[in-house]
Amino acid sequence: MVEASPSDSEIVIQLLDPTQGGVLKSWKFQERESISIGRASERDVEVVDAYVSRLHAVLERRDGQWVLVSQGRNGVYVEQRPVQELKIPREVTFRLGASGPLLAFRTTTARDENLATLTLDTLPASLFSVDEVRLEAEVGAIVDQDAFLRLQQQAQNLRRQRASR
Repeated sequence: MVEASPSDSEIVIQLLDPTQGGVLKSWKFQERESISIGRASERDVEVVDAYVSRLHAVLERRDGQWVLVSQGRNGVYVEQRPVQELKIPREVTFRLGASGPLLAFRTTTARDENLATLTLDTLPASLFSVDEVRLEAEVGAIVDQDAFLRLQQQAQNLRRQRASR
């Protein structure tokens, strides 16, 4: 595999909705050796949350590989385990604090993008779901209303008229 140099790779960091997994905010970087994450406005990725430190984490490029380094008081968690430093092959999802904001880190190279015929985001994309119990109750309430019953009767009458022709 050809190693990507910092100049031909794009870094994408996304703030994720912790319940649905959808993307709330996205940052893109190119030609970077480090990216700072924290609550302070001078951070590359500013995440305003009471549990996020002014400087909570740093992503550093070391020997051609990205490393996630915890800097904050509440730590960084990957798969619900605290990490001080973590080498990232291409992507990782992590939390700022045990139950803090959820972030996704991903690298893409120009070579990867040019070879792809279709690029899909591998993050969960379910933005809504149907509450089946509520749906059934609401449909039942509509079906039982007089106006709906009158419409059903009119439809039956029209079908009978059409059939008798």
